[in-house]
Amino acid sequence: MSFVFIITTNEESWSDTFVLHLYPKDAFGISELDKDIYIIYPNPNEGVFNIRAENLSKETNYQILNAAGKLVRSGYIQHSSFNETQINIGYIENGIYLLRLIENIQSVNYKFIVR
Repeated sequence: MSFVFIITTNEESWSDTFVLHLYPKDAFGISELDKDIYIIYPNPNEGVFNIRAENLSKETNYQILNAAGKLVRSGYIQHSSFNETQINIGYIENGIYLLRLIENIQSVNYKFIVR
């Protein structure tokens, strides 16, 4: 989609024209994964949690970010025939964290609590 806008002002009859291009969210190949295909449990947890999905990709990476957005840990998910994997992030301060799962160029985010 493209729209043309004409901007005018009262000062010296100034005018300008520009073109605004609007693209669908995934037009550049970046989109979000379906959040419902993953189950993250337990939540809250003590630094160990499970990820379950019907069809885990063989190329899934994860990132764990703290509430300030700082990367705390990242890694690669080793998939099993049970479509479930466990992540043990070891000792980590209590708080709210973001788990980002990345498959190819798609991602999905989950909040979880460590207590």
